[in-house]
Amino acid sequence: MLMFKHIIKLISILGISFFVSCGSSESTSTQSKNESLDIGAVLPNIKLESNKESNIDLAHLRGSIVLVDFWASWCAPCRKENKQLVKLEEKFRDAKFKNGKGFKIYSVSLDGSGDPTRKAHHKQLWNKAIKADHLIWPYHVSDLKGWTSPLIDDFKIDAIPASYLIDSKGNILAKDLSGHELEAFLMRLLDI
Repeated sequence: MLMFKHIIKLISILGISFFVSCGSSESTSTQSKNESLDIGAVLPNIKLESNKESNIDLAHLRGSIVLVDFWASWCAPCRKENKQLVKLEEKFRDAKFKNGKGFKIYSVSLDGSGDPTRKAHHKQLWNKAIKADHLIWPYHVSDLKGWTSPLIDDFKIDAIPASYLIDSKGNILAKDLSGHELEAFLMRLLDI
């Protein structure tokens, strides 16, 4: 998997694109390379253009339990995981948690190659994946730079899908939980 990621990164750097992708505007992550992304740390803010061409600031979701999900339309494991996320978003959307109200998903697409001439194409394919996977939540963002995005280093992404689960104050509760693990974790957070 790691070797595959490096090949994709090289392809993106060279501007060769055989994967589908799509996107939006520039990343404004506030992550310093020296900051920790450990459990309990505050996840740095992300503010990117959405697939609907408006900026969405992760900080505006404070108050809820939020899954910050890094994925791409060309990533088969991501697309498979999307099926689980749809179910979990529906199940926990309005849930009352001990440390937040409701469950939201902030989807960060790593589609794209960084080639501005292919941006519209990548955005079209990204939107197609959102529609095909029934990702009805409104928080879909990307800088359309793929593996050349500063988000890769800022959030220590070495493979996708990758995710951070944060509480109502932006503190990291868990990392890289998949479907059933994520569901069990959310169940433990419920205020019952």
